[in-house]
Order: sequence, then C-alpha cells, then structure tokens
Amino acid sequence: MPDQSDEIDCHLKEFEGAGWLVILLGVGADQILAMVPNPLASRSVISPATFARLVEQGVVSAGIHDIRTRAKSCILRHLSIEGQPVPDLEVRIRKHASFLRADGYLGQDFLFGNFTDIHLDIDRRLLRLKRRHDR
Repeated sequence: MPDQSDEIDCHLKEFEGAGWLVILLGVGADQILAMVPNPLASRSVISPATFARLVEQGVVSAGIHDIRTRAKSCILRHLSIEGQPVPDLEVRIRKHASFLRADGYLGQDFLFGNFTDIHLDIDRRLLRLKRRHDR
C-alpha cells in the first residue's frame, strides 16, 4: 500500500432515502460502493446486483465458490476511503444485503481486522479509524 497515516477520517454520508449512514468505499480506479458499517456482522457482504455491476465493469473476477458452505465471495482490491488506501477485502455475495438498498456492509473482518480504534463523532458524522500495525 502507498504511504498512509495512522488514522483515517471518514465522513459518513446519508444514503439516498434509506436512512443508513454509509462509508463511501473506493474500489479500483473509479468505482464507489456505499457500504453500511456493521460491527455486529462477522463478515463483510455485497449484494448480487453490486457484484454483477463490478464484474461488468471488470473490477472483480467471476468470484470464489466455497464447495463446503456453498458461499460465493470475491476479493475487492485497490480499496480506499476518501482517497486513503485500505487493505484488500474478501466479501461474501449475499441476497440479504439487498434489503439495505446500499451496496453492502462492512463487518468485523474489515472494521476489527484492520483497525484498533473506531471513534464516531456523532454531531459531525465523522468516523475515525486507527490502523492496526500488528499484522
């Protein structure tokens, strides 16, 4: 990853009438995903429609199939939040993510796996993420 600071400041955006606050996650050179931060979910997930759009744009490959669980996933690469690089992320592709009307959600694998501290300034809708350096 390119040079990066210890902290990422992320301004949460209200997602078009859905009532969710989202992180705008950059994928590749020009794709932006509206992702709901969900610290209660163990894994990060995108909807099938989002996956299809990313495949069509050539951002991800056809996906990974787990024969044992029948789960389908893909790896999102070259990620950024407000221009600040973050690690690649394997996401599951699940229909239940569609109810959000966002592109998906970021679970514990992303939030707790990459950051040691998460601070939310509610008034400013500012999420501050402190990078984990022990991995």
